[in-house]
Formats: sequence, structure tokens, C-alpha cells
Amino acid sequence: MTGKHTASSGPPGPTAWTAPDGHLGFGAVRALLDELGDAVVLCSADGVVELVTNAAHDLVPGLRAGQTVEQPHTGPLGDAATAGSGYFHGLHHGRELRGRRHEVDDGRIAWCLSEITTQRPPPGPSPADFLATAGSRLSASLNLRRCAVTTAELAAGAIADMAVVVLPPERRRIPWIRAVGGEPGVHEDVTTTARVAEVPGLGEALAGFPPVPSRWLDPAQAPSWLLPEGFGEPGALLVVPLPGNGVAAGALVLARRADRSPFDEDEELLTRVFAARGRSDLRGGVVPRTAGDRRRAPKPPAPPTGPADRRGAHRRLLLARPRRATGRW
Repeated sequence: MTGKHTASSGPPGPTAWTAPDGHLGFGAVRALLDELGDAVVLCSADGVVELVTNAAHDLVPGLRAGQTVEQPHTGPLGDAATAGSGYFHGLHHGRELRGRRHEVDDGRIAWCLSEITTQRPPPGPSPADFLATAGSRLSASLNLRRCAVTTAELAAGAIADMAVVVLPPERRRIPWIRAVGGEPGVHEDVTTTARVAEVPGLGEALAGFPPVPSRWLDPAQAPSWLLPEGFGEPGALLVVPLPGNGVAAGALVLARRADRSPFDEDEELLTRVFAARGRSDLRGGVVPRTAGDRRRAPKPPAPPTGPADRRGAHRRLLLARPRRATGRW
């Protein structure tokens, strides 16, 4: 197969559609994929490119059949193949590309590529204005739940399409609060440690480990319980820890829809700075006590009743008073 792609003047002949054993050959498969406009790269088990559709050649111009996919000029596709990753997104010749790996028969690997249509929202407030607004709203309450709700709403409205604040475990249950940009209210629920492990990078974030770059997280692995109904396929995922003093104060999970560009380095830095502010307010938040908590709280000691008890209490009160320096030494 050569690198040139020309349109045929008529329908392909029988030899282009069938292999000697009667099954569909590469010519038929490629003609079908080109007709559908799919960008597909088919590789053998040892990484040699066997098929490149027209759309894939447009996205990765230097890719040719007979080469190995791990080439410097193949950009993020070659990097992902070298690293053994099943997903990538990145820039190649000024275009944002996303690709996902699929295993087919005989050990072959198919890479499905797509160009991300960048649909950025209208310019919003600057990062400094956003952080100032966030600080003002977060410091307005010392209630732990209210701080978590505000953190989710701010992140979903300015940084991502959806934000989930995952709080530390309480009695073997992990509470979380989800907000969706442009939708009123939040959704609250609890989950388990096993379900938390289904979210890429969330278990490490709750343990206080440094955040994993968004480009290393496959949004297709996000479980259904994390995303709201009707959200669609996520296009980017970002997980940031909310570390506390010695223990994790929770984690912040952000997701964008597939029609938006992934998180860039500036947005990841902004998210970490915002998470640090949210962390301090969550750490200082107070959980409202329930009636059951009040019943279980220890009772204060009973007041002294006997004369000896009263004298001992009076002596302790005098010792507890601050002493004042006088002129008598």
C-alpha cells in the first residue's frame, strides 16, 4: 500500500472485496471505512502497520503501511503505542487528536482516531477573579457539607462540565456530592471503597498521592455511578486530591464532555490551586451534630456537693486564675 490516496473511478472489482479464502480482505475493509469516514490504523501483533484509512492518513500524515507505529513522526499515537497505553489525546501538527486502542482477531490492534472539535465556552472571569470569588464563597460558611457543595458548584461552572467532591469515609461509607454546570442543585449519595477504585486515580487521590495528569486518565473508564444521567461520553477526566493535615480531606473529580477540549496544563494548575483553597475550608468545616451524636456525647462532670469537694473546687479555681505581678518580691 502506498501513501497516495486517490478516488477510484468506479466500484472495486471482486479481487478488492474478497481474499483468496472468500473472506473480506483489507481492500474491502478499507473501502468501507473510507466510505464511513472513520480514521482507523490497523497494526499486526508486533506493531507493524497493515492498514491506514484516508481519514487516519489526514490526521497522521507520516504514517505508512509496512512501518511500525512507534515512530517519532506519529506523535501521540506512537507515544501511546510505545507506552502500551489504551488511550491518548494530544497535539499533532497543531491538531488535537484523541485515540483509543481496540484488540481484534489474531492479536491485531486497531487504533480509532478522531480530531477533537474544540468548542470552548465564552471567555469567563480570569483565574485571579475566579479564585477570589471562590475564596469569598467558601469562607462564608464553616459547615462541611455547605463547603463541599460550594466547591462542586464552582468547579462545575468554571472549569469542567461536571464536578464531584468525594469526602473521607464515614462508618465504611464514602459520601460524595455532584454538581453539573448549568443545572441547579446538586446530587448527594454514598458509595463504597470498591466502587471508588473504579474511577481512575480516585483511590490514589483519597490516599493523598500527587495528582495524575489528565492526559494519563482514560475517561472511558469512568463508571456509570460517577456521571449524571444524560451526560454522554466524557471526553476528559481530572482527579485532584484535597489533602489535609496528615489525612486526606477528600478528592475533586472533574469531567468534560466529548465535544470540549481536554484539560490543558494551565487549567490543571488552576484546579490544583482551587482545590488547595477548597481543602482548607473543608478541613476547617464543622459537621452538624445529630440527636444521636448528642446522646452519645460524654456528659460533663457533676458539680461538687460535699464541703470537701467544694473546697477542692475553690482551690483549683484560684490556681487556674492568671497571676499578676506586684511590687512585692
